Amino acid sequence: MNLNLEIARSLSDRLVAARAAHRRAEHTLAVLLADLVAGQHFRPLGYVSVEDYAACALDLTARQTRDLVRIDRALPRLPKLAAALGAGTLDWTKARELVRVATVATEEAWIERASAVPSRVLELEVAASTPGALPPAADAAAAKGPALRRFVVQMKASDHDAVRAALAALRFDLDAEADELEDGDLLARIVEQWIHLRSALSEAQAPSTGERYRVTLEHCPACRQTEAADAEVSDTVAGEAACDAEVVDLRPGPTQGHVTQAVPPATRRLVMGRAKWRCEVPNCRNRLALDIHHVRPRARGGTHAPDGLVCICDGHHRAVHRGYLAIERRQDGSVTVRRAHDATTHVGPTARAAAAPAAAGAPASKA
Repeated sequence: MNLNLEIARSLSDRLVAARAAHRRAEHTLAVLLADLVAGQHFRPLGYVSVEDYAACALDLTARQTRDLVRIDRALPRLPKLAAALGAGTLDWTKARELVRVATVATEEAWIERASAVPSRVLELEVAASTPGALPPAADAAAAKGPALRRFVVQMKASDHDAVRAALAALRFDLDAEADELEDGDLLARIVEQWIHLRSALSEAQAPSTGERYRVTLEHCPACRQTEAADAEVSDTVAGEAACDAEVVDLRPGPTQGHVTQAVPPATRRLVMGRAKWRCEVPNCRNRLALDIHHVRPRARGGTHAPDGLVCICDGHHRAVHRGYLAIERRQDGSVTVRRAHDATTHVGPTARAAAAPAAAGAPASKA
């Protein structure tokens, strides 16, 4: 047993030394790449950019190359960070995050924090900090990422054209302007609808509209604050959840763990059935990922009375809570929509279909 322990310790020591050497090599790589960029020395070698050179000669991605160069450019103003990289006590992936927020006054604290937490935790803490700020205390709760995240992918040109065409088609189906629903919103809607369709096909039943996807939010009734576990929550998302969500009571007491619906199931079925299980926004043909929206927000006295509820797709629901659309239900049951940039009122097809026969003296036909 002692022999095995000695072998294990020997291997561990060698691995730690190899890792430190690897980190020192990363520091050297960053310095040399920055020198290559400063003198444009990749051009005599036949490359148009340092990214092209690094991809061919060093098997580095464009992002890795840019990050390494950016790190070296920041090192002259951060001597302690430069020393940690040079000594092999800090790797370049953590240094990449530290140069975003560290200053001469805070770099030592950030280096100490980086050595104590995984790269993912450090990334979240940096995202939640501002340049010059100190890192959170060691016993602080995990930092939350920003409410908006950047998602970048590479694809073939033909696939790119297909994605752009799909986004344009969905925007047309939703009758939405570019400033109402951004490409990220549309792409998320496509993914959510695919997940629902896949679930429906696997279970041989109609797509569920009561719960499009599961995002856990924590709401305090006393302070009226809504938070997520690992990211900031925008007012838009909080408003959507307040309209239509599954609520789990986590407060101590006899109802702890009980589940309720923001909209009573019977009311949901009534509103969905009245809308014929499709979005009630005029000219929208969406039948998947439907929400119940309170025309008058519950925070301002809105109730679950069916006359104050509309069936709306998730894309238009988000646009309403962002303030791009104003939606109302008239006394005759029709739905009207006004856009923020347009004074025209758009009336739902149900109201128009009912009005035309009435004017001619004939009974309204069934839709």
